Amino acid sequence: MILTNCRLIPELCEGFQEEMADIRIEGNAIAEILPAGGHYTGEEVIDCTGKTVLPGLFNVHAHLFFNGFGLSPQTEYQHVVNHMRYMNELLAYGYTSIRDMGGPYGISIKFRDAINAGTMIGPDIKACNHILTPTCVNTGLECYSNMYGMAINSPYEARAVARKQITEGADFIKILGSSIVDTARRGNDSLFYPDEMEAIKEVVKYERSYLAIHAIDSESNSFALASDARTIEHAFFWNQENTDKLIADGNKTALIPTLQVWNQMWGYDKCKADTIGLRTAYDAGVLIGLGTDTPEPGFLAEPQSEFVLRTQVWGISAVEVFKQATINSAKINRTDDIRGSIKVGKRADFAIIDGKPDEDLDLLGKPCAYVLKDGVVVARNGFVKSI
Repeated sequence: MILTNCRLIPELCEGFQEEMADIRIEGNAIAEILPAGGHYTGEEVIDCTGKTVLPGLFNVHAHLFFNGFGLSPQTEYQHVVNHMRYMNELLAYGYTSIRDMGGPYGISIKFRDAINAGTMIGPDIKACNHILTPTCVNTGLECYSNMYGMAINSPYEARAVARKQITEGADFIKILGSSIVDTARRGNDSLFYPDEMEAIKEVVKYERSYLAIHAIDSESNSFALASDARTIEHAFFWNQENTDKLIADGNKTALIPTLQVWNQMWGYDKCKADTIGLRTAYDAGVLIGLGTDTPEPGFLAEPQSEFVLRTQVWGISAVEVFKQATINSAKINRTDDIRGSIKVGKRADFAIIDGKPDEDLDLLGKPCAYVLKDGVVVARNGFVKSI
């Protein structure tokens, strides 16, 4: 397959810095990046004139089961339907890699395995299974371990439950490091006791996994940093002290802000006030990925929102946000050797968008003209190939 007359964003490419090119695909990988405007016979050609070809986008904080803020329990079948629908919608908008940050019944893990086996078409998925919680959490959300008889109230339970997640196929461990919305009944202290955290960290170490921690205030951000979290999810109320601590500890922790969901819950002014401190992390060179966390209807209402908010709140360029959604997130996902940028030898994952989205982010508000995953067209103008 050949993609011709591709407009590229050089900052998202490696080994090729021209703005226009043709891209040859062989199998699941990029075989050549050629001068634009070539003529080819005997090959499938997609003419990308007037379109920008981006590396496949990453959403490294999504919940595929999440179809609303309501807390009404749903059946396993309903969750399977929700997963499939939301996964396909994200794919249609160019998200060829997704990190599912907690959901019921291990559905994302099952989808991941089917996609990897070639029996289902879908994005590259990394998943954590349940979000680990102690008994004191009482939100009703169906992604928490305490909803399934796996509350952690001792180091022994912490070790057992964390190992169970890995055994059942989790790519990493996620814990609820602070309350779900605002302060818990115990204030801003960690929901876990120190000996419980040590047990979880031990499992992560010996299973060669990593720890992701939900944190939505400066105190829980500090707790996450002290707990050797590889990623801090949300990181609301981030401040200079948090940045200084992260850098002093060797800059080993990546941040996954989720401005879209905070904006939808509380409005722009609070979103800006609660996330502006993350600019200090950006200025310090901290690795920042792109996640949304929003339920499916919220995402569809404003598909471009996460990109737009980062430019508005932090005052950074659209290209910098695209880097967060591609190569930065690929590093966080531990797949930057094969995904995240346009480079010969990397997987042929592309989000092909009409116009110039780096000059007009609102172009992200509709499905991509084409989406390719592993060299296969998986979506076109919102229609997704299912198998």
